[in-house]
Amino acid sequence: REGLLCGGSSGSAFDCALRAVRDFGLGAGKRVVVLLPDSVRNYMTKFLSDDWMIERGHMPDPEDDPSLGPSHAWMSVRVGSLDLRAPLTVAPDVSVSETLELFNRESIDQVPVVERSSGAIVGMATLSNITSRIIRGSLAPTDPVGSAAFDKFTKVTPDAKLGAVSRRLDTDHFVLVVQQQRQC
Repeated sequence: REGLLCGGSSGSAFDCALRAVRDFGLGAGKRVVVLLPDSVRNYMTKFLSDDWMIERGHMPDPEDDPSLGPSHAWMSVRVGSLDLRAPLTVAPDVSVSETLELFNRESIDQVPVVERSSGAIVGMATLSNITSRIIRGSLAPTDPVGSAAFDKFTKVTPDAKLGAVSRRLDTDHFVLVVQQQRQC
């Protein structure tokens, strides 16, 4: 009947108190004091975010049950149902200048950087990052593109829903659909 704006530790303390009331058979008319050790101040982007709660399974996804709230038809569409081409990738040892030539030739501005032998994704190389680093002098055209790749990205499979991918893009710069690739 009442809500308190508290952090996760407070929730744990309260849960333990409820279990103690049950375990000790405390009935009506008994008072239980629970100290709530933290506020929600440090958790504003986590516990107060439906996206964070859904991603971690703490609340149901409205995409799976439209009765839970507003939804858009596109949110439940699977990534694999889209007509996506396999991405062109480069190996980490390809030079920055070769990568820039590739961007120009293929009319693209970003490319996944993938290990030749294992196929493991190292990161994402982007035209804007490479250009700004060359201008600042922290990257040379002869440097390997792997040294200019962003290494923070999320991988999803083709069965991921577009709603989940959209939520990831709120916090991540890149979401890579992992299935097949073309390597240059």
